[in-house]
Amino acid sequence: MEVNPYDSPQTECKEVASATTPDKPWWKLTLVEYLVIAAIIAVLIALMLPNVRQSRGDYTVLNFSNHLKQVGLALHNYHDVHGAFPPAYVTDEQGQPLYSWRVLILPYLEQEDTYQRFDLTQSWDSKTNRALIAEMPSAFVNPYARERAANGETSCVALVDTFEGRTVLRAGKGRSLQEIPDGASSSGMVVSQPDHFVTWTAPVDVDPLEFLASAAQVQPSRDEPERVFVLWADGSVTFTFRTDELPALIYCDDGRVVSR
Repeated sequence: MEVNPYDSPQTECKEVASATTPDKPWWKLTLVEYLVIAAIIAVLIALMLPNVRQSRGDYTVLNFSNHLKQVGLALHNYHDVHGAFPPAYVTDEQGQPLYSWRVLILPYLEQEDTYQRFDLTQSWDSKTNRALIAEMPSAFVNPYARERAANGETSCVALVDTFEGRTVLRAGKGRSLQEIPDGASSSGMVVSQPDHFVTWTAPVDVDPLEFLASAAQVQPSRDEPERVFVLWADGSVTFTFRTDELPALIYCDDGRVVSR
């Protein structure tokens, strides 16, 4: 073959290669091979799905734990300013509950504007204060039931012993860290459990023994189980499926632990 003097060396090489290199056979997949590949892909997808569900569940747990830690930090900041945790609820001159401790910690949740617009002389369900129910802080949102947040409902409730005042948050008067005989790390302060929601401004919480009894009935779903969360007085957060795994949730003023 005569070489064109105006061709580049690369063009010459390509022509020589094409003239000397035989065509490679084309490999075609058989039906069986297609089925084998499809089966392998299906198995890989099936193996990945549980991990995706697990990751989603882990994220929800982390998200809710962070919410409760924000609440714990706000309670401790309130304690630093006032020398004690807030009372479980504020009462009027007749001793009737007006609104929740959740309202009192608004400035420590970066919700100063909402706090300033809340009329502290009126009850939570007055015309003025009812308009603020829809402005519930994100720290009170339960990520397992975000639709409840649209109605201003939270599962973040304090353990309140209204009869003997043995809990961290109690009616009428705040308690300081120094007044906790069993220590902050052993005393539950705020909890969350499935299907127990209250309006966030309302002076409604849960008795410790009622909490233990109702939480024992929790039946977590298989795909995304909801845990029972506990915010301890030291600001730490734990969660569990079984209430018998929880340490004592209330304490007596004489130091005797009461867990059931």
